[in-house]
Amino acid sequence: MKYKKYFCGLIVCSLLAGCISMRPATVSPDTIQNPTVGFNGYVFHIPPGFESSDVLMNYRSGTSVEQIASRIFHQGWNERTRVSEWSHEQFSEAFYFKDKEAKSCFILTVQVFGLSYPAPLFSQMLSAERRYIYNFMDRQTYGERDLQNFQSVLVGGRQAVYAASTAYEKNGILYQSGGSDRNPVAYATCFLLGDRRDVYAIIGCADPKDMNLLERNMHLLMEGLSFP
Repeated sequence: MKYKKYFCGLIVCSLLAGCISMRPATVSPDTIQNPTVGFNGYVFHIPPGFESSDVLMNYRSGTSVEQIASRIFHQGWNERTRVSEWSHEQFSEAFYFKDKEAKSCFILTVQVFGLSYPAPLFSQMLSAERRYIYNFMDRQTYGERDLQNFQSVLVGGRQAVYAASTAYEKNGILYQSGGSDRNPVAYATCFLLGDRRDVYAIIGCADPKDMNLLERNMHLLMEGLSFP
């Protein structure tokens, strides 16, 4: 089956008709949980030392790293409600985190889309089909990049893909090469497909000199995501 025409926008995903209606997550000082997404929902434990705030921040405020993270978020998030003949958004939510010195910033997104055609659940797809979706998600986020630097990892007992590198940002898009008004940035990304059509992403940014800090903190956030 050719999935290229199926996956429009940031990613297309859905729950089966007739399942429990989705509701916003419950947020406490150290935990975010939503039992209405996927089969049994998800739980995210906010690591000690991290602060959470409104993800829809002003991209002209905060540190330079916060501004870059905000632009990257908005560049993708603004596309999520695009409706096509293939898909429409059913549910989405996002959360923003930073370490206390705001040297590394992270965005956790959860997305659920509806499809207008029959398609298998993510848990029923072949590995090659799942990899195609991961490639699509990566291209939508990073433009000219692909998954050649991604590695398979386990997050919450589920297979995910992870990458960390440096790039240049402009208007929320990451590029391999520098250029006019492109800002150097270290980034880390984790994508995870749920069992149904739920998709989870963690995207982190830092100054290139703080690459090691970014990766350490990224793994702390990845360890915080679990599925009951």
